Amino acid sequence: MNTKLNKILLYLRKLFKLLFLIVGCFVIAIICYVVYFATDEKGWCLSEGHGVWDADRRECRQDCLTWREDIGCVPITEENIIKKEKGLL
Repeated sequence: MNTKLNKILLYLRKLFKLLFLIVGCFVIAIICYVVYFATDEKGWCLSEGHGVWDADRRECRQDCLTWREDIGCVPITEENIIKKEKGLL
């Protein structure tokens, strides 16, 4: 009776080790995924006014007021600043 209990406990320990390994790998993969998206270049560019993300060049630009899909980079001019404040851009 005691040997059967020892075999069952040994089996359960191996099973828990395997489950711990699988869950650990899954958690590490999720952490890597979150860290990648938290530190990617586009996210950095758009956060805290570092610039405007240029989707064509795939770079952060400081010479654009905003980015529009139809015309691309809207240059920083007095006229464009007024349009943006009025909500026309």
